[in-house]
Amino acid sequence: MDEPRGADRHRGGIATLGVFVWVERRVPAPMFQLPLFRIRAFTMGNLAGLLGALGRGGLQFMLIIWLQGIWLPQHGYSFTNTPLWAGIYMIPLTVGFLIAGPVSGYLTDRYGARPFATAG
Repeated sequence: MDEPRGADRHRGGIATLGVFVWVERRVPAPMFQLPLFRIRAFTMGNLAGLLGALGRGGLQFMLIIWLQGIWLPQHGYSFTNTPLWAGIYMIPLTVGFLIAGPVSGYLTDRYGARPFATAG
């Protein structure tokens, strides 16, 4: 059975990441200090940020698909108008993200980032 075309892209991305790490370990002035990942707090903070971003992106993706394919057509919107209205209905979520950013920055400055990164 043939593999899907996306598998080739994944292999290409992993290969590119491997080449990046290989080059960064050998150049005199690397763009990124890879030994930072030996610091547990740094590694876990980056992992928490990645998982949070994946969660937000997945939420937005699923909401847009649901709005365009199910909810809006059932409520009288034509399929030609659903992308526009799905975007309009996503504005409150975007505004919530815009408000939560500075608030979370203030809270992490006041109480530290670890409890919020762990809870998130």
